[in-house]
Amino acid sequence: MVISQRDFYCGLALTQMMEPGKSLELLERSHSTVLLVCNKNTKDEKTLYMKYRSTPETGTDSTWNFTFTPEEMKRVQHFQQKYPNLSFLFVCGKKDWPKSDIAIFSVKQAMTCLHPFYERPSYRISIRKKSGGRKMEMYGTGVCKSKAVRI
Repeated sequence: MVISQRDFYCGLALTQMMEPGKSLELLERSHSTVLLVCNKNTKDEKTLYMKYRSTPETGTDSTWNFTFTPEEMKRVQHFQQKYPNLSFLFVCGKKDWPKSDIAIFSVKQAMTCLHPFYERPSYRISIRKKSGGRKMEMYGTGVCKSKAVRI
């Protein structure tokens, strides 16, 4: 059996999220995304919309760009209505994969950065971790880099 890069990165993230003895349900899987429910039927139940990037963009800060097509945006908006506890989990990979980062944020933060209320050919969320820093921030189509949201 061949494991896809998406499944590898998402699986690594899930090992950090799951509680022992709790269930997991896969709702949707596409080329670059996974939608699933963690800790189903518990007070800690979360619906996660997951995406990954295996390496950051080049530069002094580590920055990962996650793009969304208009079709993906429609699906995300549908998921937002259907799953009120929806959160985003982005795996920010590095060549030295044990040093990869995980960014988890609310659907409200995601929608602020994506600004889906204006038609465009694509949407973007960028996750940035400054060199030597521990905290991450996000910006994108609807939020400029200078006003990045801390996550």
